[in-house]
Amino acid sequence: MKKVNYLNNKDILAEIHKSKNTFCSYTDNSYADYDIILPSIEKVNIRTIAEAKKEQSKKTNTKNL
Repeated sequence: MKKVNYLNNKDILAEIHKSKNTFCSYTDNSYADYDIILPSIEKVNIRTIAEAKKEQSKKTNTKNL
């Protein structure tokens, strides 16, 4: 049986984001990419900010390679 590769939620959200960006414009290109997705503004706290900074750092490091 052939193995089926399904996308996980993170990959699906990334693909949706890329698709939406084809129809959007930004005042600065750095605003076009998100670092973390939260279900509500109440979820913003020290932990989620640290997680977003970590994700942003990962993206910056991979772009520089």
